[in-house]
Amino acid sequence: MVLIEDSGFNRNENIMKISSRPVFCREDEKVIDLFKKMFVGYRRIPVVDKDNFVVGIVTLSDVLKSFLFNQDVYRTKVEDIMLREPIVIEETETLDFLLRLFKFSKRGGFPVVDKKGRVKAIVSERDFVRLFENVSFNVKVKDVMTKKPLVVKNNFTLEDCAKSFVMSGFRRFPILDENNNLVGIITLFDLIKYIALNDFKKEVLSRNLMDIAVKDVIKINEESDVSDFIKLTKDKFIGGLLVVDNSNKLTGIITERDVIELIE
Repeated sequence: MVLIEDSGFNRNENIMKISSRPVFCREDEKVIDLFKKMFVGYRRIPVVDKDNFVVGIVTLSDVLKSFLFNQDVYRTKVEDIMLREPIVIEETETLDFLLRLFKFSKRGGFPVVDKKGRVKAIVSERDFVRLFENVSFNVKVKDVMTKKPLVVKNNFTLEDCAKSFVMSGFRRFPILDENNNLVGIITLFDLIKYIALNDFKKEVLSRNLMDIAVKDVIKINEESDVSDFIKLTKDKFIGGLLVVDNSNKLTGIITERDVIELIE
């Protein structure tokens, strides 16, 4: 088990030291305008009212659901698809409290607010995990990864894939061929980006997922140390990696959340 102090930070230090400037949207904004903000890499965005009070949070999955349920992204407002009364964290809280909140809620990030509830920042699992990039966990990836991850097949359509994302709540899927060989990966972000570049036309969903899949997959060996995962994901700006054995067979998937569980 790794302690917060192993990162060089004290557990009682303020969360604002690792929080990021907030990218937020207004509750009356259109979904299409929201996506333009997500387009640069934000997977969850706080929703605020005219006085900057947090009233909700919206994710990439919410955008995809809106599209699949035939809502017009050019007319639908953010308030119609957002999660209301989200979990927030006050700007005066500590890293210790943040860690416990990550573990308890199983959420990947939180809006940071002042005592009145106005948005000040946003803090994510990624912000926290990166503190430990130079820490040796002495734990192998295979000991913390999710084994037998949910996968999609290379003959799936984009519609099949979209429904799998919505039903599972996952943000990435390994792609296997008919012989169960790893042939690619598809992420929720890449799917929605492709749909958006095609003007949110439903016809694109009939296309094969391999048309947009990443075929040069960034992987990590199951025998690697968890610290190798942190370094690699920081360099590539991604939150999870597919795990393979020495014969390059898929054995699992590891995410920032798995690392969070190793920290006390």
